[in-house]
Amino acid sequence: MRSHSIKFKILSTIVATFAVGAAILLAALRQSYNHNMNVLAQDSLRNAEKLFSVLRENNIAKMAAASESLMTNPLIQSAMAQQDRAQLMAVTRPLFETLKNQYNITNWIFILPEPAKTVFLRLQNPTRFGDLLGRLSFEACVKTHKPVTGNELGLSGFVVRNVMPFRDSRGKLIGYTEMGEEIGHFLRQMKLQTGDDYGIVLKKTFLNRKDYAATRQYLQQPDNWDDHRDVVIIDKTFEDSSVLRFSGDLDSVPDGGRVLERLKKGNSLFVRGVFPLYDDPTRQKIGGLFVLRDAKDVASTYYSFRQMEQRLLVVILVIIVIIPLLIMILLRRLIFNRIDHIVQVATKVVGGDFAAQVTMSSDDEIGELESLFEQLRAIFFYVLTLLDKAQRK
Repeated sequence: MRSHSIKFKILSTIVATFAVGAAILLAALRQSYNHNMNVLAQDSLRNAEKLFSVLRENNIAKMAAASESLMTNPLIQSAMAQQDRAQLMAVTRPLFETLKNQYNITNWIFILPEPAKTVFLRLQNPTRFGDLLGRLSFEACVKTHKPVTGNELGLSGFVVRNVMPFRDSRGKLIGYTEMGEEIGHFLRQMKLQTGDDYGIVLKKTFLNRKDYAATRQYLQQPDNWDDHRDVVIIDKTFEDSSVLRFSGDLDSVPDGGRVLERLKKGNSLFVRGVFPLYDDPTRQKIGGLFVLRDAKDVASTYYSFRQMEQRLLVVILVIIVIIPLLIMILLRRLIFNRIDHIVQVATKVVGGDFAAQVTMSSDDEIGELESLFEQLRAIFFYVLTLLDKAQRK
């Protein structure tokens, strides 16, 4: 088929039109799929952030209630007022084990009042005492003599803290007490409620290597400091740490969170997102909480889309082949064959064969052309006949 023929131009136009239409349709489907996946990830981020905030407030209330209740214990008050570390240890150690096992409270510290303000007893690490806490939450409690709560980054991790002034039965200030819960415990509670997976990472620049190792040992967790260059994984609800991969800077993550690229592992597909974690006293971004949408739900949507896309591609290819072929057969029958006949007759007439005729095959536009050509051929033949007779005379 010649590239400048009408047949070629029509056929190529039809094929190109179908191809462009198919490309637009597939692009629209993919855009719709990507939009739905982003909406799914955004919803997971929003829900995780709300749930994290609710759990934090609930645990702060729980620690505050526990502190207020225990600080009225006369044995604890007496041991703290007399600064009898051994007696205070004997009274509070069983209580601390109960708090740790039942309520995930991992830190319970008693601090001497001003001017000393040094740690008197650290129940999670009794051999370490006499040091200054140096935490803003504690300094705020000392300044106001009122309870101070919130998320706070220590040298060894990220903890929800409740710092309270400790008074004896007569209301005299005899020290301070701090309870804390490692924030990683939230993740398992969140997973139970949503079915999603979570992971917390903190930036190493805010942590102390030695203290971090000691805390991990106390919590009976492996020291994973060297697993990543700039961050450490505090806790996670899944085995594979690669799902926490993040190429950007956590400082650039907006408050509402950021949807990350999807992650495909085997037959599972994850939509991922991360929202920033703040140190409440300083309002610094010190890490992030990663959210992974349930793999089964996303994979089902993804593979359904892929199957639909593949079926649609097959249908489009069939259409691109069959529809232009049918159109060309129809055009050949209705137009091209009839025009070819006119051209053949015209060629014969030009060659001197005036007996060749064009018969009107239909009353459509081509039929009108056939009728006009036949009239023109008859007139042409009549004129030539008259010229021939005139020449003979």
